[in-house]
Amino acid sequence: MHCFALNLRPIGTDSVRTFRNTIGEEAWRVDIEALGSFVRAQRKERRLTQLEVAELADVSDRFLRELEHGKPTAEIGKVIEVLAVLGYDLEPVVHKGDLL
Repeated sequence: MHCFALNLRPIGTDSVRTFRNTIGEEAWRVDIEALGSFVRAQRKERRLTQLEVAELADVSDRFLRELEHGKPTAEIGKVIEVLAVLGYDLEPVVHKGDLL
């Protein structure tokens, strides 16, 4: 079984929020939902509407709504743009024990 994680790092800081997943199991959906909840919480903390964030990230408001609701097929490039608008970088984490 392989695992992976994504780190969210506020731009210019060392603190990290990690979303982990076991590939091929239902656990993935939970992490995507957690990421969506994180995006929604960060947007609201900044007092921005979905439309405002969508325009700043150059994505549709529909995409942002679906991301915030945990759509498992969200396009990663668009997710990265939304996170950047909210002040976060997305970093993949390689686990040496999971390498083939």
